[in-house]
Amino acid sequence: MPYLPAIQRQMADYGIDLNVKRAAMFLAQMHHESKGFSKTSESLNYAADKLVPLFGKKRISVADAWKFGRIDDGVRARTGTDKQDQPAHQNALANIVYGGAWGATNLGNVVAGDGWPFRGGGLGHFTGRDNYRNFSEWWLGTDELIRNPDRVRSDPDASVASFVWFWMSRNLNQLADAGDVAAVTKKVNGGYNGLDERVELFHRYLACLG
Repeated sequence: MPYLPAIQRQMADYGIDLNVKRAAMFLAQMHHESKGFSKTSESLNYAADKLVPLFGKKRISVADAWKFGRIDDGVRARTGTDKQDQPAHQNALANIVYGGAWGATNLGNVVAGDGWPFRGGGLGHFTGRDNYRNFSEWWLGTDELIRNPDRVRSDPDASVASFVWFWMSRNLNQLADAGDVAAVTKKVNGGYNGLDERVELFHRYLACLG
């Protein structure tokens, strides 16, 4: 795994490996967010009929969902549409759901087209111009990653460090030490998506590290 040396080094550098619960929680959350350490770039390959239920009408219209979302046999079976196959237009979707007033307020995406370059990146898949800037200043002391956001997705050190920064900036060690998977998940995910798997992974890592 290309990330293992960076994970081991950075966990030690920031005291994340000081106890088993903390280390297991960190690894479990990163494992889930990155689909088993295999994804450092967010996919927006969303089916057309799933976009509005997922993001809401304030972030994407029904018309745009059907214009830019993926259409395939599954969509036709679920909805009865006779629309032809089309791939998801991921660039356009990112700029819509992470842009506009919502993107400016919640992610700092204040420039048209910010959604795509500042889509989820790194092993924690953080999103938005503000997160990329804040991480860049913490890690590099400059705003380089605003100019080169793809480094978060392509450089193993950056991919790991992005999650370390998120973890440390949200003070997650204390919640991790308590073994509170739900509370950590809420901080990492903004909700409880995938909680059952996160709990399972936490206990798996506890067993491996213990």
